[in-house]
Amino acid sequence: MHVYRLAGGGEAVCWRNIMNVQNRIKSSRIGSVLWLALSMIPLTVGCQVEVAGDDTGTNSEEVSGGGHGRACGGLAGLSCKKGYFCDYELEAMCGAFDMTGTCERIPKACTEEYNPVCGCDGKTYGNECAANAAGVSVASRGECEPPPAKICGGLAGFACDPGEFCDYAPDAMCGAADQTGVCAPIPEGCTKEYDPVCGCDDNTYGNACMAAAAGVSVASRGECGSAPGAVCGTRGAAACEPGFFCDFAPEAACGATDLPGACAPIPGACTFEYNPVCGCDGNTYGNACAANAAGVSVASRGECAASEVQHCGGLAGLACDPGEFCNYSLEAICGAADQTGVCETIPEVCDDSYNPVCGCDDKTYSNACNAHAAGVSVALRGECPRR
Repeated sequence: MHVYRLAGGGEAVCWRNIMNVQNRIKSSRIGSVLWLALSMIPLTVGCQVEVAGDDTGTNSEEVSGGGHGRACGGLAGLSCKKGYFCDYELEAMCGAFDMTGTCERIPKACTEEYNPVCGCDGKTYGNECAANAAGVSVASRGECEPPPAKICGGLAGFACDPGEFCDYAPDAMCGAADQTGVCAPIPEGCTKEYDPVCGCDDNTYGNACMAAAAGVSVASRGECGSAPGAVCGTRGAAACEPGFFCDFAPEAACGATDLPGACAPIPGACTFEYNPVCGCDGNTYGNACAANAAGVSVASRGECAASEVQHCGGLAGLACDPGEFCNYSLEAICGAADQTGVCETIPEVCDDSYNPVCGCDDKTYSNACNAHAAGVSVALRGECPRR
């Protein structure tokens, strides 16, 4: 035991276990000299400071082991004792790169002044004292920046965490054409205000919050398919109500490009003017009104060409006529990512040549003609890879 006198009348009483050291060095030629040197070094590990004149013992504290001003954090992960927190300088970046802080007392009371800081726990506090009172060091001045948005949906089908839903922007059309959304928290409570929206699940909700509470993004304002102009003909969009038809713009190619249409009223009467148009059903109508009266959007002006290509597949799932199959180009990957194909006649006879292809049904055919005869498009040249 060693006693060290301190300024102010206090003393530090230290204990150290010297038996192991003595046993190791007693056989050394320099043992006596080394022992003398060691005994003259005041060790602070395990020392207790006792300040004279304090009968309550409230001024006694550990000199080491996490008290005021001691190092904390760092590579060794040094901790502070109870009632203290590890305070980092701003440039220490909350202990990044194994930088250390110092143990400081946790304040017991703080002002209500609002001078926000961002804590090392990623939370915003009203002021530095409030952060320290929570046992948290300050990472930066000002409020914490919101975390970057987490992408969801898209071709990869990124999912959100529990308690979140994939929220799509209005122009993302509920993820049509592999558009992505951002993960947003599912609200726990909503008002009862009635401001209807159509969800991406084709259901009408009382307001946008109620849709989000159900984990559903908003497809459009208003009830689903309730009024002219409502989105139709694309993923997440409801079919038009009776008395309306889905009207596509020319660039939408009758829905083959995944561009949406808009619900328009079916006209009750039309003129007999002959200004032919080709409808999205491949039929020629006397004029646009006549096509619309049949509930058909206009594909192009003029009569339908006899050899006009009929699109198939895609997001709208356009089908071919009996005796035809949907033939995809190799780049279309059998309609992946909502690619479209073209309707072609199913061949009735094929030769016996062996030029294998892998069909879109993952089966190997002796040649492309035999795949087409089975109503299957070619996925790739050569036999299907073994799985």
